[in-house]
Amino acid sequence: MMDRDTFMAAVPKALKERLPNEFANCKIKQGEYYKTNRKVNALSIEMPGKENNASPNFNLDDEYKYYENTGDFNSCIDRMARIIVQSKDKNFDLSLMNDVERLKENIIMQLINTDSNKELLNVAPHREINDCSVVYRVLMQNTKDGIATVLIDNNMLKAFDMTESDLFAHAQESTKKLLPPVIKPISEVLPMCIPDEMREMFQEMGMPEMPMFQPEEELYILTNTSGVHGAAQMLYADNLQQVADKVGNDIYVLPSSVHEVLCVNKDKMSVEELQDMVREVNATIVDLADRLSNQVYLYDRTERTLTMVSDGKNRDIRDGIDASKVAEKNMEYEVNSLIR
Repeated sequence: MMDRDTFMAAVPKALKERLPNEFANCKIKQGEYYKTNRKVNALSIEMPGKENNASPNFNLDDEYKYYENTGDFNSCIDRMARIIVQSKDKNFDLSLMNDVERLKENIIMQLINTDSNKELLNVAPHREINDCSVVYRVLMQNTKDGIATVLIDNNMLKAFDMTESDLFAHAQESTKKLLPPVIKPISEVLPMCIPDEMREMFQEMGMPEMPMFQPEEELYILTNTSGVHGAAQMLYADNLQQVADKVGNDIYVLPSSVHEVLCVNKDKMSVEELQDMVREVNATIVDLADRLSNQVYLYDRTERTLTMVSDGKNRDIRDGIDASKVAEKNMEYEVNSLIR
C-alpha cells in the first residue's frame, strides 16, 4: 500500500502510460486550488495546440482515499483515463470572456456554505443569504454531459468593471433563463431509482412501486434542468410559492445538496426532526463537495420570505465525509487556461 506522497507522485506517470497515443504530448498539471467546501490537490490535462481546452479536474485527495479503501491503484488510473478520453473533444469559445455584453448574459448563481468556504469567499465576489453565500460563474457550455463554468474571482470582477450588485442582477436573470427550475414531487423521482428486479417483484405481488400521496403530504424536489447548482433555485420566491400553493401551507426548505433542495409542508414534521435528518444525511450520504447546509429554512407564502429557523449550530458542514466515494456523475468542467 502506497503512502499519500508516493501515491501523488505515482499518478501522473501511471496516467500518462495508460492514456492513448494521441495524448503522448499532453501536459499533466498538478496544483492546489479552492473548490466547494475544500482546498484540493488537483490534476488536469493540457493538450498542446488546443487553445479552447477543457478538462475535468480530479481531486487527488479523494482518489487517494478511494485507493486506501480499495487498495486498487489500477482502478483509480483506469477511471481517470476514461474520463479524460471522453472529454477530449470538449471545446469552448473563450472569446466570451473578452466580450462583457455577452458575458453578462451567461452569469449564473451558485449557492455554497459560508463557514465552509471562507478561503474561497476571500477571493471571489459574493453575498451572504442566511448561512449560505451566492458566488458567480460564467456558464461556458451546458449539454446533457454536464456544464462547463468559470468561477468569477475578484480580479475578473475588476477586469469586467462591474460590482457584486451588477453580478447579482445579471445572474438573477441569466440563471432563470439558462438553468430553468424543475419542481417535482418525490413520488415521481424515486421510482426511477428502483431496480428492474424490484419492480417485477412489486408487480407480481400486486403492490405499487411507490405509495401515492395527496399534494399537501408530498415531499417536493426543487432543482434546475441541468441538475447542477440547482439549490440556487430556492432564491426565487416564485419557485417556493409554487410548492407552497401545492401543499396549501408554508413550507420548510431542506438544503439536501448544492444541486437541489427538498420542500415539505410546515405541519408535516418539526424543525428539530428535520434538522436532525439533514445533519444525518450530510454526515453519512452526501459527498463533501455537494454539501450545502445543516440548517432548515421556512418559506412564508404570505410574506414571500425565506428565513433560517433551525438552531444555527454545526454551520461548518465538512465533517463526516465518506472517503470511499468518488463522484462520477454529471461532470462540471473548468476551462484550464482560466482556473486559478
